[in-house]
Amino acid sequence: MEYGKVRSRRSRRKDGSELVQWRIDFSPQLQGSDRFLNGAHGQRFDDERDAERTRLRICTMVEDLELSLLDAVGRYRVGASKPNLIATHIARWRAWAEGELQPWTLYDYDKSLRNHFGFWDGKVISDVTTPHVRDWIAERRSAGCSPKVIKNAMVPLRAAFRHYREGSPKVPDIIWPAVKVPKTRRQAMAFSDVLSVVAAIPEEDQGIFLCSLYTMCRPGEARGITVGSYDFKTGVLTIQEALKSKSGVAPKRGSTKTEESGDYPLPAELRDWIAKHRGTDRLQKRAPLFINPRSGTAYSEKALRNRWITACTDAGVEYVSIYRALKHSPGTALLESGLSRDDLQAAFRHKSASTTMIYDLEKTQRRARATQKLEALAGARHKPDTELAEAKS
Repeated sequence: MEYGKVRSRRSRRKDGSELVQWRIDFSPQLQGSDRFLNGAHGQRFDDERDAERTRLRICTMVEDLELSLLDAVGRYRVGASKPNLIATHIARWRAWAEGELQPWTLYDYDKSLRNHFGFWDGKVISDVTTPHVRDWIAERRSAGCSPKVIKNAMVPLRAAFRHYREGSPKVPDIIWPAVKVPKTRRQAMAFSDVLSVVAAIPEEDQGIFLCSLYTMCRPGEARGITVGSYDFKTGVLTIQEALKSKSGVAPKRGSTKTEESGDYPLPAELRDWIAKHRGTDRLQKRAPLFINPRSGTAYSEKALRNRWITACTDAGVEYVSIYRALKHSPGTALLESGLSRDDLQAAFRHKSASTTMIYDLEKTQRRARATQKLEALAGARHKPDTELAEAKS
């Protein structure tokens, strides 16, 4: 099958002489003003024969190498068509977003750009359609990427297209395919095991783990708590920021994950620990409330994880991450004990109630509990009246 037609374009130079330029028109297979190929690798065609040779090479690539026409033409676009490439528009969006997005968000986006966007090399942004996006998703799946990774990688791509549409009247008609991420219940730790592991931690290190347990805050938020965030008179702790760096030395601070703060009255056990270990430093408002006794600085992410791993081993409990053990496990235990979802949502500082729902029991677990309850009630029918009364009480 033949693709494209060689066309000429005539113009006048300043000295009045005529200039003839050759290009290949790939309409109707490619749409938009970028359907034209004005040269090869940034060099304009010398004459009609040069343009025709390039057109035949492109046809051969499509037929023999089984490349799409968009990919085949894209191999010749670098240079002259660089301003129209997807990579160029992503770079423009990246430069704009640097002043709008948080550094850690940009880090995740840059990681996606490095690992998942090779498919778009050489492609012109106005040529892309919905089937091309589907092909990219299929290519990522064949590379072993999970649906969640693909969905996250699609965010900067869609942002670049949105940024392009705002500044250009030529809008690609793209319907972004939905990538369904299966909801799986992540591993948690039995609440009794959580208490055993916390008890196995040396007393000088227990403060930050007790804080994570009783406030159900995230590890980064616990590491970011300062002395000024705690009221030594009332015993109320305000969580309003988190550490965004893995190191505990000169850490970078930022808002919490949900960008919401919360006040938490601390239990006597944690208040006593703070009074014993940090009571003399109450005037150092910006100093970390929980200090690594081995370094004298805030806990690094690695130091906190290593201490938890050691405690799990000492307590004889299978390792579960700090986040799962000290946030998910207490949350699930509270729902089982009868705490309302609204109260738990307030404690977690979740903006959406659907986020809090993942801490609830699975339907399978609820059916099992209902069956056990019915079995107990059915067994109570055959007991004497005295035992029945005891069972009801």
